[in-house]
Parts: sequence; structure tokens; C-alpha cells
Amino acid sequence: MIEETILDLRKRFLVRRVHYDPYQMQASAQRLRRLGVNIFEFPQSVPNLTRASQNLYELIKSGGIVLYPDDDIRLALQRSVAVESTRGWRIAKDKTSHKIDVVVALGMACVAAVRWGQREVLTPVGVPIVFENGVRVTSDARAIAAVSWISTSGTGRPV
Repeated sequence: MIEETILDLRKRFLVRRVHYDPYQMQASAQRLRRLGVNIFEFPQSVPNLTRASQNLYELIKSGGIVLYPDDDIRLALQRSVAVESTRGWRIAKDKTSHKIDVVVALGMACVAAVRWGQREVLTPVGVPIVFENGVRVTSDARAIAAVSWISTSGTGRPV
């Protein structure tokens, strides 16, 4: 299922990189790599999770990330807690029954995007939106209208 989803996303969007935790995905990663997917290990170690968690927190606080409205993502974010250690803090869950995988994956994706300096984002319809230093510089009205689903109001909540 995961492999098919990644291949489907690759058909519909410009997928530059895929990061994964190698714990239980090594065989899938090898198959995807053979199919031409640009895939990289991101072990869920304390240093990596701390870096991803702090980066995600900074992006949210600064308004550097905007998410589309999704009840499952909202619930996972509400169930996430920060656990402090000598290295900083990392995302964790308060109860073992809570599912926060999407938040950890978001943190992994954000740290990879910031690290690799992505400059272009493709909308669901494939219209490129160009960013320079975190600011959208596209003046094409069609492109701007195509991303209205990720725009925010002054409150930081999706419109």
C-alpha cells in the first residue's frame, strides 16, 4: 500500500525526495529505489527526532508552514506532546493508544525541505509556485488561485 501510494503521488506531483524510517521499510525502499524514486533513510533516532520536532515547532510559530484543513491531522497534532531532553525536545504522544505518525512524518518532511532548500512547490493541479527566501514570488493569477486551499487568514487558520 505504501509503495503504491508513493508511486501514485509521483505520477501526480513533482516528488523530489522521499524520506523514511528504515526500521520496517528497508525492502520497500529498495523496490522504490529500483523504480527510480529518490528515497533516503531518516532513522527515528533521538537526534533526528529532536531536530525534526524543533524545526516543525519553529515553522508553526513563525507561520513558515501552512497546512490544509484535515480532521485527522488536527487530531494527531492535538494528541502530540513535547518531551524535553538534554538535546532539546521532541514530538511524542501522551497515550500509547494515540496515533501521531502523521505529525512525525510532517516533522521529517519539514526538516528535509528546510535542509535541502526547496524553492518550488507544485499545487494539486501542477501549477508551479515559486518561493524566494520563504516568500511567494509568483505573480501568475492562475497559480495563486490554484493554491487558495492552502492560504491562511491573519489568524494562521486555513481559509
